[in-house]
Parts: sequence; C-alpha cells; structure tokens
Amino acid sequence: MQKLKDMKTSLFILSSLLTLAACGQKQQQFKSESLFNGTSLSGWHVDVPVMDQNPDTINPFIVRDGLLVSLGTPRGHLITDDEF
Repeated sequence: MQKLKDMKTSLFILSSLLTLAACGQKQQQFKSESLFNGTSLSGWHVDVPVMDQNPDTINPFIVRDGLLVSLGTPRGHLITDDEF
C-alpha cells in the first residue's frame, strides 16, 4: 500500500513539474509578443459607452508606474487592436 502511495506522489510531482515547465515556455512566448508596452496604451482602444455620449468624459484606463490601471468609472472595456 505504501508503495502505491509513493508512486502516486511521484507521479503527482512529475506532473506538477511538467506543468510548470510548460507554463514557463508559454510565458517566454508571451514576452516576445507583449500585449502591453508598460508606457502607453498604444495598440489598445477603449469601449466606454459613456464616452460615446460625452466625448469630454475622462478615459478610465491609464498607465501608472508601468502598470495598466482601470480607474473603475466610467465602466467599459479595453480592447487590443491586434488578435493574439
């Protein structure tokens, strides 16, 4: 019984390591095809219905300290110009 438990544990660990390796490979792929440049919203467009009605509305999506930030209101979507 202990042998079976040890085998299951070993298989779980191996499976986990393979999953982590695959995630690392995917992360490397995304680095070369970056969605966000960390400095501007170039390559993105906003879909904020309130902005259609009032063009003076403040864009709720900004870049702050290299991060993509949503101010929360008005509500809307940030959409990439390209397909990934």
